[in-house]
Amino acid sequence: MGGLLFGDGDAFFVGKYRGANQSLLSKMVVPPRKAPYVVPVVLWPMGFFIVMAFAGRGKLSWMMGALSIGYALMLPVYLLVALFYNFFLRPKKKTKWEGKFLCQRCGLVWNPHESHRLATGSPA
Repeated sequence: MGGLLFGDGDAFFVGKYRGANQSLLSKMVVPPRKAPYVVPVVLWPMGFFIVMAFAGRGKLSWMMGALSIGYALMLPVYLLVALFYNFFLRPKKKTKWEGKFLCQRCGLVWNPHESHRLATGSPA
């Protein structure tokens, strides 16, 4: 009844199915995803305040100072690595993924262009 009043149900006591029906094989051969930017930027300050709470408890040891500096540098380094991956490595991986073929019958995943190169012995 709640689905009918508040949701987009089809009839009384019957909801609408919104899930995806995927096989295990199709889940395994997904295209390469972009490295996230927002989630690390949101989670980083929470960890930063936890590390600083331990670092600010009196006299700072050399290990805690190194940990604090390492944690402070971790986000900029991650963002640089994510930018490099998203702009240089991922497009090459995606192009390679787009050339692959998935047999719906037997589940074989292969790249016809690479197998042609291997059979003929040509470099490109």
